[in-house]
Amino acid sequence: FSCGRGLARMSCRDVHPEFCEDLTWEKIGWNYLLIPVIDVAVLVILFTPINMVWKRCYDSKLLSFMRDYVGTPDETPKYTSMMSTCFGLQMIFSFTHVVIWIERTYSHKVIQETYIVEALTCVFFIFHFFVMAWKNEFNPFFPLSAPAIIDVLTVSPVFASAALPVAEIPWISFSYLRVIRCLVAFERVRNSGALGNYSELTMALIYLLLKTVTLVVVLAGTVMFLEILEDPVFLQESFTSTNMGPLSFVQMTYWIFTTISTVGYGDFSPTTLLSRLFIIIAIIVGVTFFSSELGDIVQIMNLEGSGHGKFRKEGKGPHVVVFGGGVANCSSTLNTFLGELFMPEHAVDWPLCSLMSMSEVTPAIQDLLSGLSKPARARVNYFVGNPMSGKDLERVCIKKATLVVVLADMQALDRDAEDEANILRAMALKQYHPELNLRLMMLRPQNLQYAVNVGLKSQWCFSAFELKSSLMAHSCRCFGWSTLMANVLLAVDYEGRPNIQEPTWEEYQWGLGMEIYGFCANKSFAGLKFADFVLQARKFNVTPIAVQVGTTIKVNPSEYPLKASDVIFAFAHDLEAGGPTLTADLDWKPTFRQNQMKAPDSPKPNAAPESIWPSSDEVAIEATPNKFAKNQPVAQHGSVKVLPWMPNAKEESKVPQAVPKRVGPKAANNGEAKSAKIDLLEYEKMTDAIAKEGGHYMLILLGQNLWQQAMAFVHGLRCDYLPVHTPVIIFTATAPNQEVIEMLFHEMDAVSFSVGNPRNTKHLEKAGIITAKSVAMLSSAGAGDPRMVDGTGIIALASLEKHMRDLYRSIPSILELQSQDSIKLISQKLAMATSVVDEGDALRRDPLKSNFNLQPRFAAGGIFNTNCLGSLLADAFYTPGIIELFEGLTFGEESNQTSFPFQLRLPEEYVGRTYGDLCEMLLGKEMRAVPVGLYRDNLVLCCPKNEEKLQEDDLVYVLGSAAFSQLS
Repeated sequence: FSCGRGLARMSCRDVHPEFCEDLTWEKIGWNYLLIPVIDVAVLVILFTPINMVWKRCYDSKLLSFMRDYVGTPDETPKYTSMMSTCFGLQMIFSFTHVVIWIERTYSHKVIQETYIVEALTCVFFIFHFFVMAWKNEFNPFFPLSAPAIIDVLTVSPVFASAALPVAEIPWISFSYLRVIRCLVAFERVRNSGALGNYSELTMALIYLLLKTVTLVVVLAGTVMFLEILEDPVFLQESFTSTNMGPLSFVQMTYWIFTTISTVGYGDFSPTTLLSRLFIIIAIIVGVTFFSSELGDIVQIMNLEGSGHGKFRKEGKGPHVVVFGGGVANCSSTLNTFLGELFMPEHAVDWPLCSLMSMSEVTPAIQDLLSGLSKPARARVNYFVGNPMSGKDLERVCIKKATLVVVLADMQALDRDAEDEANILRAMALKQYHPELNLRLMMLRPQNLQYAVNVGLKSQWCFSAFELKSSLMAHSCRCFGWSTLMANVLLAVDYEGRPNIQEPTWEEYQWGLGMEIYGFCANKSFAGLKFADFVLQARKFNVTPIAVQVGTTIKVNPSEYPLKASDVIFAFAHDLEAGGPTLTADLDWKPTFRQNQMKAPDSPKPNAAPESIWPSSDEVAIEATPNKFAKNQPVAQHGSVKVLPWMPNAKEESKVPQAVPKRVGPKAANNGEAKSAKIDLLEYEKMTDAIAKEGGHYMLILLGQNLWQQAMAFVHGLRCDYLPVHTPVIIFTATAPNQEVIEMLFHEMDAVSFSVGNPRNTKHLEKAGIITAKSVAMLSSAGAGDPRMVDGTGIIALASLEKHMRDLYRSIPSILELQSQDSIKLISQKLAMATSVVDEGDALRRDPLKSNFNLQPRFAAGGIFNTNCLGSLLADAFYTPGIIELFEGLTFGEESNQTSFPFQLRLPEEYVGRTYGDLCEMLLGKEMRAVPVGLYRDNLVLCCPKNEEKLQEDDLVYVLGSAAFSQLS
């Protein structure tokens, strides 16, 4: 140590050779540094193959069992007692190590008793290290984390010194660093709630004390360690004696820094006149410099924290910029968008993301961003700015953006105003940089035409409400279709999977892993028809569903001969399963965009009623008895096509006389139509006639301003490719006005309405819900918490199911929720499945801790949340064309498609055979239909494996042509 100014500098070895003589870098460097470095390198190399095997065996019983007790990086374990105990012991044993280290700095020796305690606690530290590695899925980067490095630095030297006599073990070590592990363990124990009901103030004071102790111990221990060992040979300085003392450049750098930073230890001072004059100037300049620069840094931090900073794109990574009401109001759609954009499965391709709105940073935005994982949070920036301002657009580097999204607020009360504002934002973006890769989400379908009218390309825009309504209409015909579509849109959060050892549930989880992939087919398939290519791809559990033909995406163009450069879209769990056999070694995205740019700027279909409703005067109506298959909500005639190859297939009777003909002005001549008044009594009679006949669809409107969505819903059930048009009853709390009646009920065959309270089962029963084939419930946005808005639907659904159970009946129903969290308020009993009505939660999970797509209601097809469509925009970054593909699957004829979704009963002769056998039959020369999933035991299974055994009550989802639907 330095013994004071003017005295000779003496080292620890000079003053205390009896216990400091062997404390040199050369003698202890091997055990204290080199061995830990080697250990870390070995662990990184070892964890790499383990992590690969881990991902392949993720759903194994052992890993599922351990996740319940250990958890995952983003999820707490189901049973917290084990991890709480581990962190409690970690805290106690780490503190013990620090106490032993402090004792040795005074005794300057290692004794047998403390070494045994140290070795035994190190055994626990090794155990806890691998428990945490298990929790982090043996990620190769885990050994490089700060806690892991501390473990290696403090544990490895203990066992490396085991062969030495206790008296020869160095008493100095890195054990003081375990105070950091003690602090981290306290944080984990506190977050687990294991410390009891202490006040927030008490916990804050304890935490502050621990942080203070940690800081002091780490800094003091490090300085003491470095002073005792002195500098290694290659760093030892040569000093020059002066009146100021022994000096070197490093010494003077240290002194100048402490002086101009106003710390001033006082261990040196200038002695000459010139140096004293100079130091006066140096202090003034230095203090001014520090004050100015620190002020600038604080200002920049405040700007960035408040959203007024600038985006600085580092490197050449992709960049996504998001505007719109969804950002300004921090809607749940934004939450879904960010969740999908930063799913762990896409971590390698994560973009940088900038959010911009005119609102200052709100607590809701802070909560949303803090809810992201740390790596994702580092990639998201919030900026306050106006998209109409070029300067603000420059701040987010809009011209270098890979994708620009205008996100609508699904909970907006004034939907026209929301659409208008987003159209203006998109216009400003287009004018600023016409070459933007832009996507505009809108609410009302009729506003799409306004967007096209102002110069926005129709390919850029889509209506969330139109997609939702059409999707729910498909789900009435093909129950569970909305869940199947949502599951391929939403990337799987593997961390949230429950441990359920049920074969059907395991198949559902397999389907959760399905994603939509784009690729160019191997050139060896050139000339092969699309249906035959699907059959080849199914050998690898890959299901191609569409191909880019020219400039448009075509769903199942079965007879289309493939070309070498065609872009194909497929459902797949892992596209690499097909390897080079299926896919060409070619980047498909530039090919897709090049073809897409050639497309003419065709306007969106006119939303006016005159153009969207069928013009034929007579449409066949089919109404048949409710004949359910076992435990299946839609295994009945009318919604399930009966094909000739099915045994016991019966002729479907058309009952055009069972329902009153259309009434109202259109029934009269044109001259009378203008002045005739709508006779509501006639519609009441029509409702009674439809209800009496049965087999109809019922749409329940759970809010105001839903008539346009009702139109889109009905239109989805009146497509020309359907061989029969099933009657529809719309149940509403308020009677429609004359304009709505003329546009909807007057223009459509066998569509009627009833007025009443959706929570009153007598009103619903009078409207014909008892004899309905299926029920859909549409909700609307409202002020306040979306979960409160969902209350009407939740109560109505509960009342309906209770009433149906009392009648020993069941009816498949799908409810729209404004908030995904609202599903946790619904009973998880599936009323349509008699086998589980008495079981409570059929999947034996706590609904409050499960993800949305893991809830039994959603898995059975009974719940849909429009915010799932927010993931469409995120997926558009990874899979260009996915929005157009989704529109093709949903809108059908309006998107110029030739294949559409259907749901079939499984042929009797295929019971017990494999899903692969069924695929071969459906894709054969007669059918040319692409199977995309099964409905089994109240679960939607997306694209099962070929070897999956088929069961008697299975329903099959297929994409088939209009000719295919006529096979009934």
